[in-house]
Amino acid sequence: VEVRYNLPFGLDVSPKNGLAVCSKDGTGGEKVNDVLRFTSQWALGLPRGDGLMTTAASFAGGLAWQVSMFDVAKANSWDQVV
Repeated sequence: VEVRYNLPFGLDVSPKNGLAVCSKDGTGGEKVNDVLRFTSQWALGLPRGDGLMTTAASFAGGLAWQVSMFDVAKANSWDQVV
């Protein structure tokens, strides 16, 4: 299940037994003890895709912001989640 929010939003999640667990019911349908498994993340990276423009940008060192999904279970610390 994917849940999307408008910014800014509130999500009450805290670490519990190595998991990111909802600590309060939310307006998006989250319930106490729901587990946050993935979250979106923004990171700088080389352009993705096939084609002349992305190849040229890659060789030129053209970095761009990219969004991807972050597996919360693979976080090394709570700071990586928040």
